[in-house]
Amino acid sequence: MNKDTINFYHGGVPSDFTKDDIDVFRLATKQGKHNRNYAGFYMFEEELKNKAYHYAEQTNLANNTTDKGVIKIELDSDLNIKTFDRLFEIDRLTQEQLLNYQNEGYDLIKGKSIEGYQYVLLNKDKIENISFEPINREQEHQRELQDMLEDDQELVNSINKSR
Repeated sequence: MNKDTINFYHGGVPSDFTKDDIDVFRLATKQGKHNRNYAGFYMFEEELKNKAYHYAEQTNLANNTTDKGVIKIELDSDLNIKTFDRLFEIDRLTQEQLLNYQNEGYDLIKGKSIEGYQYVLLNKDKIENISFEPINREQEHQRELQDMLEDDQELVNSINKSR
């Protein structure tokens, strides 16, 4: 019997990226305010996987390369999840905070963002499979167009509600 899994996406990685390359305490490349270093391996759920593709595309542009793509991470669905419901509450987690949540037995952190939720992996043992998805520029263009249409529809809905 196959385990039930949940798919997550992480962008900006090379094609040979593996589970062993994941560092759940990875420091952010930019230092935060007040000389604090933030950490975490951030992922998007299926509904927001276009954000991972966008990040991969931005990474390629910044590094003048085309080899960065997205990894699809299939996690065992039996997860102990720490959830934060305030916007951006998980954007600036420290390594110490991540370690504390991991020691409390959490596998994943779920935090609210404008678009939906983003996730921070704490337990690599929950990974069932990883697969690389390269960036296809035509697909990326189609995703950007779809994002624009969705944004336009949200604006129309918002205007209609306010009437």
